[in-house]
Amino acid sequence: MTAPASCDTGLRKIIITSPKPTPPTALWTRDFRGTRDQVVEVRHWLEELLPDCGPRADVLLLASELSTNAVVHSRSGEPGGRFSVDVEWTPALVRVIVGDQGSDKAPAVVARTGDTPPLGESGRGLLLVDELANAWGTATRLQHRWVWADIPWQARGGPSPEAPRGMDAATADPAAPPFGSRRMS
Repeated sequence: MTAPASCDTGLRKIIITSPKPTPPTALWTRDFRGTRDQVVEVRHWLEELLPDCGPRADVLLLASELSTNAVVHSRSGEPGGRFSVDVEWTPALVRVIVGDQGSDKAPAVVARTGDTPPLGESGRGLLLVDELANAWGTATRLQHRWVWADIPWQARGGPSPEAPRGMDAATADPAAPPFGSRRMS
């Protein structure tokens, strides 16, 4: 049954929209062998990409932790395994995304008891990520997993993003229309 045009049903249309994410100013991605020595290679690569400043130290630390987790706690650390590191750099933040070959366990922060840190050799990596990152999370699909962490950039004193010394970067003008939105005549 349809309400007559003159009838007020009392229903209101509510539209919920999420804010558009800021496109990265620069984006890099690299694939690594799933061995522990590659964590050092990740650090060296990021040191070349990002200028030396306080936030870069946080990015290096969190990328190292997430890369170590990929090698130690996923199938990426098995013979022939691989993991990837993506870096999205905007004036507001740097997002580090480490992709691995998944495992039977989901990443989890080890619960702390009071102010006492865990005493074991491992188990503190995601605690560190949780403390230093503005936000972090995981995504899983089939035999793959991604763990990402957002590190504030300019709020912690980082300079404006630009292509690193002697390197090209995929850069985007935030004011430009999205790819594919221009009409060809």
